[in-house]
Amino acid sequence: MIPPDQSEADIIPGSLLSHASAFAAPDTFVWSRLMDAAMSIDDLRALDVHARVARWALDEAPLPGRLVHQIAEWLYRENQFCRGTLTVLGRTIGPSCLDVPTLATVNTADKVAPLASIEPLLDALPTKDASLIKNPGETALHCSTSESLQDGPSIIAWLAAHR
Repeated sequence: MIPPDQSEADIIPGSLLSHASAFAAPDTFVWSRLMDAAMSIDDLRALDVHARVARWALDEAPLPGRLVHQIAEWLYRENQFCRGTLTVLGRTIGPSCLDVPTLATVNTADKVAPLASIEPLLDALPTKDASLIKNPGETALHCSTSESLQDGPSIIAWLAAHR
């Protein structure tokens, strides 16, 4: 998704990553946002939350080209972190290095981060305190409507238990 002529010495606008994501998974990064806006249209509070989240999502920082290339290659294409083969500052890291309480939420219909990619990561964690909340939605989780916050109480309870 990163243009092949993009030099590692270049500074890459964050919007390039947003556009690449939208191109790779339009259902997740384009259509679900539009559906969220449409579902919020008759609720001013929901529309306000939608607008704030949309604005936050657009708050991007330029990134060094080398970092973008490393993220694309090492984390996405080669999946080095999940495989436990990512080397950072001379140390090889992966899920086995994360011995902390972990909560993951997943939309079981998500094509970007499907359940099948989350479960092996959680299984590889050394902590026994790993929890998974599955949202069986057919579309992406919407941020602005109260119906979409069905997992909210579970997330808040988990956070409260792990202070």
